[in-house]
Amino acid sequence: MAPNPLAIPLDDLRKKGLIALGVTGVFSTVASFSLLIFLVPRYVSSKAKAQTENWKSASLLLIINLLIADLLQALAWGLMSFYWLNMDTLTALSRACLLQGFLINWADLASAFFVLSIALGTWWTLWMERCINYNKMQFMICVIWLFPLFISLLGPLTMSEYFTPVRSGAWCWVNEKYKRERLVYHYMWLFIVEGALIIIYGCIFVHLRRLRAQVAHYNHGNNNGAISPKKITRLAAFMLMYPTAFIIGTFPLSAGRMVTFTHPELLAREYWIGAAVCICSCGLTDSILYASTRRTAFRGKKNIGDTVDEAGP
Repeated sequence: MAPNPLAIPLDDLRKKGLIALGVTGVFSTVASFSLLIFLVPRYVSSKAKAQTENWKSASLLLIINLLIADLLQALAWGLMSFYWLNMDTLTALSRACLLQGFLINWADLASAFFVLSIALGTWWTLWMERCINYNKMQFMICVIWLFPLFISLLGPLTMSEYFTPVRSGAWCWVNEKYKRERLVYHYMWLFIVEGALIIIYGCIFVHLRRLRAQVAHYNHGNNNGAISPKKITRLAAFMLMYPTAFIIGTFPLSAGRMVTFTHPELLAREYWIGAAVCICSCGLTDSILYASTRRTAFRGKKNIGDTVDEAGP
């Protein structure tokens, strides 16, 4: 029987890469799912108490959606690896290959946009001195899920053999002959988000100086529990941890793809597998960030929007 030209047998390097991806995916899945079980009831409880308009609850809603995207990302990158190990080959034109390629594209973009929304939400609260309207936030969340879904479905619905095993790694994704689609439907958006995060981070850093002085002036004449300048810095720094972690996790894959546009054979397969492990670990990283900083960041009853509104002229 002639070998399947759309199937890639697993050599030792790919098997090791799949094991690394699988283990990372398990840790990310368990961490993200466990934190979701903890956070969702807390958010529902705060909503029942009519506290959803404050900064804490708005941030919590975005973090919950980010964790869901991280969970899908871990399933796509990590847990699907065990299936390929069991099959001992990566096969195109299979449901598993189609599912993995679609989930990778959808989850990567959704995770990127939710990280961007967290940064924008932090900037809006600090700069505009009020929280985002809850109904507008719900609409934004729907758009964040649906837009990447549309982009991820566009390719396979309009082109043949769109998701195939990639020869540079150990997973299924966009066929190498669709280089433009790889850029337009995936990497371009990651580049945009990463650049936007750096700009937003810089704007927040500059704005915090003014906000700290403003709140310090208000606190000087009001001793009834107003939020401190240190609290503002701590809250903003907490929310900016997610964009920072996202850039670190996705940069190896994005940078590698930029290099291959001009030097296709420059990077070894080991690099791509390592980059995939980095992006697969985003769920674990986000969960650790929240678990280790939650008490410090969310301590106290007042939120930034309330305090700044009171302190304003």
